[in-house]
Amino acid sequence: MIMYVKLVVADFVKASNFYDAFLAEFGASRIYEIENNIAWSTSVRDTSLSITKKTDSEQVPRSDGYVVAFDVESPEEVDRIFNRGIELGGTSEERPAAVEELSLYVATLRDLDGHLLRLFCVKA
Repeated sequence: MIMYVKLVVADFVKASNFYDAFLAEFGASRIYEIENNIAWSTSVRDTSLSITKKTDSEQVPRSDGYVVAFDVESPEEVDRIFNRGIELGGTSEERPAAVEELSLYVATLRDLDGHLLRLFCVKA
């Protein structure tokens, strides 16, 4: 249903390096790159995440009202990808933990611009 999510970033080079490595954890790679805009996906038919460089007059919005959520296969993968995001310069918002009432395992971090990235898996 959703084709892409676009995030505005302050430092385009740093953000592109972060997402190159972070999204590689999901098997995603760049599907296009044009002036000040890059998108990653696992295929051109799947949902993509893109970044765009902020303009001089544009503010990078702090992500307190939206979350980019990633479906992950296992709690171990949530832990691994969360730790990779922190290694890449992201900051911890919610350490990996079980949410028993929803049968989920969840972790949340912020990217270099403060956008919220949530990793979750449904526990069987």
